[in-house]
Parts: sequence; C-alpha cells; structure tokens
Amino acid sequence: MQAKKELLTKVLYQVFVRDYPPHGTLRDVKDDLKRIHDLGADILYLMPIQTIGKVGRKGSLGSPYAIEDYGEIDPSLGTEEDFKKLCEKAHLLGMKVILDVVYNHTARDSVLLKEHPEYFYKDKDGNFGNKAGAWSDVYDLDHSKEGLDDLLVSYLLKYQGLGIDGFRFDVASLLPSSFYRLAREKLGEECIFLAECIDTDFLNFLRSKGVRTLTNAELVENGIDFLYPYASFAFLENYLLSLREEDLSSALVALKLEEATIPQDHFLTRCVENHDRRRINSYHDSPLLARNLLAFTFFERGPAFVYFGEECQEKHLPSLFEQEMLSFPKPEKDYEELFQKLVEWKKGSFQEKILATLYLEAQGHVLLAKNVSLEREVYGLFNLSTKKEKVSFEHLPTGKYKDLLSGKEVLVSEDGLSVSDPLFLVRE
Repeated sequence: MQAKKELLTKVLYQVFVRDYPPHGTLRDVKDDLKRIHDLGADILYLMPIQTIGKVGRKGSLGSPYAIEDYGEIDPSLGTEEDFKKLCEKAHLLGMKVILDVVYNHTARDSVLLKEHPEYFYKDKDGNFGNKAGAWSDVYDLDHSKEGLDDLLVSYLLKYQGLGIDGFRFDVASLLPSSFYRLAREKLGEECIFLAECIDTDFLNFLRSKGVRTLTNAELVENGIDFLYPYASFAFLENYLLSLREEDLSSALVALKLEEATIPQDHFLTRCVENHDRRRINSYHDSPLLARNLLAFTFFERGPAFVYFGEECQEKHLPSLFEQEMLSFPKPEKDYEELFQKLVEWKKGSFQEKILATLYLEAQGHVLLAKNVSLEREVYGLFNLSTKKEKVSFEHLPTGKYKDLLSGKEVLVSEDGLSVSDPLFLVRE
C-alpha cells in the first residue's frame, strides 16, 4: 500500500468529548471547531464515544475504552445526528475526523458478549478474561472466531457512513493482520488508519505469555498509515522523569532503532502527550523543557499530534474514569507564539520532501536531530533540561545558520553554542 505522504503536513487534535467544555458533548466540540481549525488542526481525533459498561466499571463514569455497545453513541455525549453534524462542520472547514475504536476487548457486560459469547477469549480455566491481566473492566475478544472481524468491520462502515474519515485502533498490535486487511479492503484506500502500537516492554511481556503481537512493520504492511512512537517512548519518558544524561543517551538509541524499523516512506506521529501520557507542561514544572519537548514533537518526520489543552500549557491530565472539564487557560505569550510557528513549520512544503529524521547526538541534556531531503538539511536542537546549556556537537558543522523559528542568525563556533529555546537551523 502506498504511503499517504499528504499526512506528513497534518496536525492531529485529540479530544476527550466527556471533558470538553462547557457540557462535555459532541455539540460543544462542534461549536468550538472553528477555534480548533484556526489553531492549525487538520484532523480531529475523537476518543471512543460509545456507551460504557457498568460491570467492573472504574470510577463513577468508567473508561471510554470499556465499550458496552459498539453501535450506540453514549447519550450523555449526544446523538447520531449530533455526530453527523460535527463531521459535516469539520468537512466544511476542510478538516477530517477520525474515531477511536477498541477491538481488542469490550466491557464485561457488553452487548456483544450477551449476543455472541463465542467471540470472546477464555483463559485456561475456561473463564472470560483478558491477556493483559490488569484490565479489570474488560474481556478480550478472540479474533480467531469466524464472523467476528466481519461484524467489527460493519461497525466501521456504519461510522464511515455517518461521516468519519478514518480510525485510530486501540492497542493495535494485539489485533491480527487479517483484520486490518479486511478493514482496508472494505473501507477503501482513502480511509485513514492510525495504530496505537504497544510499547516494547508490554509487547515482549505478552509474547512471553504466548500472545501473538504485531510489530510496527507488520502493522504498516497490512494497511496502517501511521503509528504511535511507543517503541521508543518509555526510554524518552525515563529521561524526562529522571533528567539523567545517561537516560537521554538511551532514548537516542531507542529513537534510532525505532526509525530504522519503520518501512521506508511510512512514518510515526510523535504523540508525547495524550490521554495515557503525562502533559508535557507537567515535567519538572519547567516552561523551558516544555517548549523544547513541544518543538521536538513537531520537528520529526510525521504528522503532528496535539492532545486538547496542550496548546494552552495545560498541566493536568484528566482522569479516564471521571469528568474533569478542561478550562483552556490562556497560555504564556512565548509558548503560544512557538506553537503557531511549529504549526506553520509542519504545514510547510519541506515536510513532504523529508526522506528521514536522523537522531545524531545527545550531549548533556541537549538532543541533536536532522531532517534530510535531497535539497536541504535542517538541524533540530532541543534542550531537554530546565536551564540553558552549552554544547559542542561533532555532527553540527561550524558556521552561520538561520533559526527558522526565531528568524535570527546563529553562529556555531569551534566552542559550540548555548541552547535555551529550541532551534531549527539551516545553513545561511
């Protein structure tokens, strides 16, 4: 399957509808779509909007990833008509909409379990359960059962008919290749497929239990357009929590390996912040670190990813099990300006020409990467600490550069340079 290179210039905006002000409904998201569009978002990504199970429910409202009925929109969020109108308005603004779907498991009291118990996984004692062990509110599906995948794809077709342009597949590494091939055949080449591939440790843990899992390469080869960066994320997170130089060096190695295992011409989206991960503005209460981390996620080859509130320097990560309405605080001026410049960078003509992002060096707390096309090289310098750092990189030639973010001239001397805010450097 050909890569959708047009996605390289796109910005995804993820929304947890339950927490969208003022009421947590699809109408609220629709009413705010112009603001989201004006931020630079091209693709609205909705977390699951279906009804949530009650048996084993976590918290008072339950996880949107413990779905009771695949075919029914949660009435507290709105109606099918509200959903259609949201998609219609997005399309009028030139945006696309993708929906999160959860096809590894359902709620423990799901409609599907009542109607088709034969579609569910059973443990060695013959009981319904899940292979991960810790997910107490769900039961796993068994994709080897004939008829299950056809039924699941029929729900995708239903939402496509209501206006959806694509899907984000939850724990995508746990679904079989045959499912993605069937979905791609039925939904067409234009439908966008985003995979939440699972992190390295979890993948290896499941394999140690005899569970079949797909690699990033296998997901792409079977119809996925782009993926999460979870093969490297744990290493980057270790550094962000510890701020130890050796952990940044480990993250650099993980980034290199992850990039090398993606089939050529395909790509990742660097979603450092999302509903499962800490807010970038919460690490060490450092605006400097947050600005550099934000810039890093936009610099790399692949669609940009924004979790609602990230544009506002939101620090609090809402619970998946309660309602915690977002307030969209006013961001600091330098953060807001940087966000706007990064969106402009992502939408620039250079993006589709990038052949690869090279992760070159980590010195102290500063990461050096480079985007390479046939005509141009752009160096990215990211100070992932809480204060200015002086560095001298072997892989950054001396000379005069222009910083594409500030427009200023930057001199790289034999002694190196000081790095505070992120730098996107091109030769003068």
